[in-house]
Amino acid sequence: MPLYLGLDVGTSGTKALLYDPDKKQVLGRGSIAYGVQSSRAGEAEQDPAIWIEAVCTASRQALQGLPAAQVRGIGVSGQQHGMVVLDKDNMVLRPAKLWCDVTSAEEAEELSRVYGTTLVPSFTATKLLWLKRHEPDVFAQVATVLLPHNYINFWLTGEAVMEPAGRLQPDAAERLGLPAGIVVGPGGGDNAMAALGVGAVEEGTLVLSLGTSGTLFGPSMGLIEDPTGIICPFADATGAWLPLLCTINCAGVPEEASGGGGVWVRQAHGLSHEEITELASREQPGCDGVTFLPFLGGERTPNWPHASGALLGLRVGSSRPGLVYRAALEGVTFLLAAGKERLRAHGLVPDELRVVGGGARNRLWRRIVADAFQLPLRFPLEPEAAALGGALQAAAIDRGQRVGKFVSSHGIALEEGATLPDPGVAGAYRAAMQRSRALGQALFGEGSPGKGAH
Repeated sequence: MPLYLGLDVGTSGTKALLYDPDKKQVLGRGSIAYGVQSSRAGEAEQDPAIWIEAVCTASRQALQGLPAAQVRGIGVSGQQHGMVVLDKDNMVLRPAKLWCDVTSAEEAEELSRVYGTTLVPSFTATKLLWLKRHEPDVFAQVATVLLPHNYINFWLTGEAVMEPAGRLQPDAAERLGLPAGIVVGPGGGDNAMAALGVGAVEEGTLVLSLGTSGTLFGPSMGLIEDPTGIICPFADATGAWLPLLCTINCAGVPEEASGGGGVWVRQAHGLSHEEITELASREQPGCDGVTFLPFLGGERTPNWPHASGALLGLRVGSSRPGLVYRAALEGVTFLLAAGKERLRAHGLVPDELRVVGGGARNRLWRRIVADAFQLPLRFPLEPEAAALGGALQAAAIDRGQRVGKFVSSHGIALEEGATLPDPGVAGAYRAAMQRSRALGQALFGEGSPGKGAH
């Protein structure tokens, strides 16, 4: 009974699962949470040593009471764009700058002018230029630059490579409690690995992730080059392309709006999450003209790292808690829906969304997404899609099969039935999306009063 370990090393924690592909069954799970270091606005960093400890602990949790000797491979999913810098002795020089770190906004603008395309401050290249400008002593010692999942693979195998990764080295095997020499797959960014975990390996299926960040992506047989930078031209984990839109602000926005960051709507009214969601479900699509611009942490799509959150269109009686909460859900959804329109403009026409992430559990948010996108929604049963993708990738490589073909033939378990869109509210959502874009542009777009504000 060959088993495979999938790891998802994310921004807020690391997840591990032990998978039996023959029985299509998760046998064990592990999870470790951690935080982000930030000493000033726009900064987000983590010590890579935290990831290694989390990988060891979460893996041992997943393996507890199970036959570790039967594990044949490991696949690693990692948060994208992070910058891990090593010296000539392979020692980490400083905390990793994460995908959500936007301190390299000026460097991103400069590189965008040089290369004639939009590079957002989330991208690793902008962070490296930032390091050269702001920490020249550290930059002078840099011998190797790795993405987060590459760094984990380096620790597992002793090889600093992109793909393939190699075999599990003895020191790492001892800490994990696994056999040395087993396969370590190339892994990938969390979105590419999540696509494997939800079975999105054929064109037409898009994945929507409602997590710490918001992402919309799906496989494409051809390269999509979008000079606006709204759609990123990434590769997937099967040899095809994975055009992707990513927003910095997602699932945390409605929580902030309902009181998570301080005493605001939900807490001020003494409401539970269930109660405020019920109140929000009674409000009309478009929220009677109230618009929540969800740029609480700046934003990369649109490329407004200087932006902030804004609640607009309030009138007497419109500060109802359910209305504000729904406006926050809609505001996040509208940013992601812009990606679907952009993909259509480039010829990629979706026929369904597979929705993952913590926000996918919110029934009201499901309804808003289906109606705003006007697409049917399907929901994978396994919540840890990226970790499952890692396990499936490792299984395919261990068995000598092409990853895409293996995942397609394997089949992914989905919730029974789909959430179907209501065509009757499509017009209301189109108007609300247009209003949201116009207000955002007026406040934070090029030439706006908010440009450059922090």
